[in-house]
Amino acid sequence: MPGVFRVSNLDRFFALAPESFDRLLARGLKVDHAFSIWVLQHCLHPQEDVQRIGRAVNPAGGVYLVNNIGRAVPSDQGWLDDGIDVRALMAQSFIKKDEGQWPGDVVTELLLNESFWGPYQKG
Repeated sequence: MPGVFRVSNLDRFFALAPESFDRLLARGLKVDHAFSIWVLQHCLHPQEDVQRIGRAVNPAGGVYLVNNIGRAVPSDQGWLDDGIDVRALMAQSFIKKDEGQWPGDVVTELLLNESFWGPYQKG
């Protein structure tokens, strides 16, 4: 399928272009859990992407998120922070179960201060 990008040799893990995701949602795609690892910080329309994820996750399912606190959106001037708060977008569609930062002994200071993780449950 065009717009599907295999990211491992496992058949249950792949990345989708938004248009491909929309087609699968229209066909009834449902998942128990979704993982977004350093993705939403780069999406041009993160509110739409969070809503897509919400439509895909089963009512008792969840989303596991790792993200920068700020955004890093590609532009013709390099990476820019457009001020969109991904955590606030997630809170509109999901219930935050926990949230934290990485332990300082396993990540660099930059990651410690600029990123977070959190499990969210469908509301």
